[in-house]
Amino acid sequence: MGLLTVDASGGSVQLTHVVQFASPSYAGSQVGRVQAVYRFASDYSQWEECVKAIETLHFSNLQGIIHLVGV
Repeated sequence: MGLLTVDASGGSVQLTHVVQFASPSYAGSQVGRVQAVYRFASDYSQWEECVKAIETLHFSNLQGIIHLVGV
């Protein structure tokens, strides 16, 4: 299961991707895969059975941002 949030801040947009796995140990084994999928993220963390990846994009790349969030 996954969750995407989009927050505007200053001249950029922050995309937070949270992927939920079956267990904390399985989530830990999948951190590398989440990093590969969200390779432009700058921050990765694990919270129990969830892995979070945060991407920050500048408004100058607005077309790319819209494509990423599926609007």
